[in-house]
Amino acid sequence: MIWRTQLCLVTALAAMAATSARADEPDDGLIQKMRQRRVVVAELVAPAAAVPAAPATKPAAATKPAAAATKPANVVVNKPAIVVRAGGVNVDWRRQARDQQKQSLKNLKLGGKYKLSDLFRFAVQDGQFRAEYVGPKNIVGQTRVEIEGSKATWVLMVSQPPVIQNKQNAAVMLNMNQTFMISRYDCDRPGTDGPWCVTMNLNVSPLASSTNLSAQWGPEGELYTLNFYQSTAGVPSPLRMHVQGMVKNPNGGFQGQMLANIGAPDLVQLQSGNPDAVRRYLSPVLRELTGADLLRPGPADVYRVFTGIPADMTVTRKIYQILPALDVPAYPDREAASHDLAALGVPGVLAALRVDPAWLTAEQRTRFAQFVAPYSRRTLADLEAAAHDIHFLLDCVDDDDTQVRAAAMAALRGVTRRNIELDITRSAADLQPRIRALRDDLTKDEPPATRPAAAAPVPAAGAAAVPGAAQVEVKVILGPAN
Repeated sequence: MIWRTQLCLVTALAAMAATSARADEPDDGLIQKMRQRRVVVAELVAPAAAVPAAPATKPAAATKPAAAATKPANVVVNKPAIVVRAGGVNVDWRRQARDQQKQSLKNLKLGGKYKLSDLFRFAVQDGQFRAEYVGPKNIVGQTRVEIEGSKATWVLMVSQPPVIQNKQNAAVMLNMNQTFMISRYDCDRPGTDGPWCVTMNLNVSPLASSTNLSAQWGPEGELYTLNFYQSTAGVPSPLRMHVQGMVKNPNGGFQGQMLANIGAPDLVQLQSGNPDAVRRYLSPVLRELTGADLLRPGPADVYRVFTGIPADMTVTRKIYQILPALDVPAYPDREAASHDLAALGVPGVLAALRVDPAWLTAEQRTRFAQFVAPYSRRTLADLEAAAHDIHFLLDCVDDDDTQVRAAAMAALRGVTRRNIELDITRSAADLQPRIRALRDDLTKDEPPATRPAAAAPVPAAGAAAVPGAAQVEVKVILGPAN
């Protein structure tokens, strides 16, 4: 089948690039099969020039101004493109690939129904995406599972756990690594609504762990893929994300395009240095996988910006009752008071931020900061600027706190001087399509420094490639065979 042949070509080329195995010589057997189906592989060509920017309904590339030496910079590997011409064929091979995937998923044995939180715990802590498997210990191998509240198809894979054997009175650990994989499939989902396939691969080891996220999406006939890698091995750049797409060009064909190839020491710097790329690509993938937008502003961030939101008086009284014990001489008593403070949760964060720090001792300020820190996901150097930042305000429109939603909408109307109508009482899932449309509309006139461009620049020949981040551009043009 044509779609399968083309898909195999893309996969094979990516594998060849990753292993540095003669990427300039496609497999002869594959080429022969494609010729039998009236598909001809052309010669290697130089990387394609930039194409016009994609419509607002599909992802566009993220181009940022030249970054300072202290910030992570966008780097794109200098690589060849391959042109494929197909004659007498006009099929959506991506649609057929999804149909085949849907059928294969039905054949997997159903292993039960769970809450997602009963299988994995997700969080963003210390600038890292954290995932922990907490599911049943008796699950080994691959199985299909149902997730409560989700209509998608989920596949769980758990490898064999580490094995400890005693040899000559010494414990020896065999198979030190264990892998956990969870995939979410929504094969009938329109490509413009978000990723139809999201996979997380978690590799746990006593020495170093790693997390890989991958996703696929795009409107009919086009394909976008995201790959995100995070390691705890302590290398200089433990986070890396690259996004590439096979998009339609003005001539009616398809062009491979690198949309983002970025790295950073942690998520905070990745987001601050590349806000548009993270917002467009990584945030939706994490939302589909975890059920929450882990990269949007945290409660502490929004309460710092929207200072007009008052704290609950009952919670405030509890804060002032706890306050003296945070600075008593006995350390166990101070720890107990901090435990009581932590029990107040998000309402307590709001109340703590409304306390004038000038009234606090150094110890009380430290323990307040320790309590608030886990509820912050952004580094906001200028709170006044954030209150007038359209992107930040749109990130707050679907916040869990209705007071934050109302404050964000009021600020958004003031900044744009437009009477924006939005029912903020609806669920966050219902609001997302409207927020995406608003973002595209309100930011379409932004200067090039903050708007995504058609394609990321390609470095000159001889530019250094990023280790472990090799990609292959594939250009597909539908037309008569040669």
